[in-house]
Amino acid sequence: MPTLESYTPEERCSVIDFEEAKAKLGVSQRSFAVMSDIPQSTFQQWIQYKRMINAPPEVVAFLESPAGLLFLSQIVLAALFVITQLVPGSIRMCCTFLNLSGLAEFVAASYGSVQQLVSEMEEQIVLFGHRELERLGRQMKPKRVTILEDETFHPQICLVAMEAASGFIFLEAYADARDSITWKKKLKEALGDLPIEIVQVTSDEAKALIKHAEKEIGAHHSPDLFHVVHELFKGTSLAMAREVKAARSAVEEAKTVKTRLEESKQMYLDRGSSSPYCSLDRMQKNIDDAQADVEVAEKALAEAEKDKEEMADAIRGLSDCHHPFNLETGDARSAQTVATDIDKKFETIDRLAEKVGLSESGLEHIDKARRVVPLMVATITFFHETVRTWIEQLCLSESLQSFVLRRWIPARYVELVAERASDAQTRRRLHQWAAKLMPSPQEIGHLLSSLCDNDRVMLFYAVEQCAQLFQRSSSAVEGRNGHLSLFHHGHHRLPKRKLEARTVIHNFMKVRPDETTAAERLFGLEPQDLFSCLLEHMSELKRPVKRTEKLAS
Repeated sequence: MPTLESYTPEERCSVIDFEEAKAKLGVSQRSFAVMSDIPQSTFQQWIQYKRMINAPPEVVAFLESPAGLLFLSQIVLAALFVITQLVPGSIRMCCTFLNLSGLAEFVAASYGSVQQLVSEMEEQIVLFGHRELERLGRQMKPKRVTILEDETFHPQICLVAMEAASGFIFLEAYADARDSITWKKKLKEALGDLPIEIVQVTSDEAKALIKHAEKEIGAHHSPDLFHVVHELFKGTSLAMAREVKAARSAVEEAKTVKTRLEESKQMYLDRGSSSPYCSLDRMQKNIDDAQADVEVAEKALAEAEKDKEEMADAIRGLSDCHHPFNLETGDARSAQTVATDIDKKFETIDRLAEKVGLSESGLEHIDKARRVVPLMVATITFFHETVRTWIEQLCLSESLQSFVLRRWIPARYVELVAERASDAQTRRRLHQWAAKLMPSPQEIGHLLSSLCDNDRVMLFYAVEQCAQLFQRSSSAVEGRNGHLSLFHHGHHRLPKRKLEARTVIHNFMKVRPDETTAAERLFGLEPQDLFSCLLEHMSELKRPVKRTEKLAS
């Protein structure tokens, strides 16, 4: 009697081959076993095992056929891929899926078997990333990029660096420290031989990140606008909300006093009595005074709410100020213009902070945000100077250069801003403005008629790079850190291999609404399909363990 053992893929294929040979040629079990050099008793056990599968005969017939085996493998690997790689699901969830779906009759569904499959899948994902990075890197054109940098903790230090325009993650690795030297070493290892020049780094105001950008790799450091806005809201929102709450309480209290006075007057009228100490005239005067108090309190509430909204508008308005172009007209905005507009917003913030008597800690938050303003203005200068230098290197005619700088790049920039807008109404409005600014294909064709095909391609490429140069937010890498935190929370830890697999999936699997992956946007080439490569390179699925009692019966 056989002991517990796995029903291997070779056994399954042998049974399928026998059934096909029997149907076509009438071959017996004994003859097939001899031809296949398999002991007849062993072969009989394989066939008997297939008969013991607890599923409808039609299902067994399909899933035990060659086409069914491929389909079964795709379904199981897809389930494991989605549950453990795309969402922070556990191996036990995969086991539960296999059992509930009935697939556990056809593939091994024990924790150990699934864990082995998941481990192999992660190894194959990492290998796919290395192969594609090397292949695409060899065909990539030299590119100047802006990267977003930040750190997260699992609780190990994890350094994350992402290309701003494409969202491609260059670096996502654990490190012993987060100083500038470590950043330089890790990023250099991650970039390898890729023809990439980092011209700008956008991050928070961590000293190590600033030093790494400016000293270690010689790039411009652009401050993160989100952290400026966050500091301002952090310092003012509680005080403004407190003022509104106090004003609202004053309104409720004044209304309560008025209601009591009105009820007292009504009770006096209902009794029909008179008193030398109280008269209707005095009662009415008290009610009128209470009504005046209610109106004063309501006016104070309206003013407090207005101040709160004005403070929020001033803080959010910093985002509208920090653009190198006027989004409506496409006109270039100088550093001085941007500085003046930002100063006006801070004047409003300071005035309202003084009005509500902002605390010392709140004022410190405002001062901390104000210290970043010169860096924000410097980024405007850096953008305009860099764009002009890049376009001048193309040696265009004076009229074409002016056209590119004054219309084409601003229009493309507004388009990019529209794509990142948070609400549909703003997106529609910005797209309309961009459409008015964007030169027509006929106009572009006329101006580019004197250029050869290669020069045209270079110009289109340069315009796109110039429009994408201005980066003022590292929110993309902040969001990535949040995504990693979910996986860390679900798995309790993220070993190096799991972290590398997450990075490859982000770069080569996830798509934006335009159906492009981060790798395709960065390299300008279409990568191979990750899941198709997994199906090709993964081992055969293991069969469920034989049950002695079933075979004995």
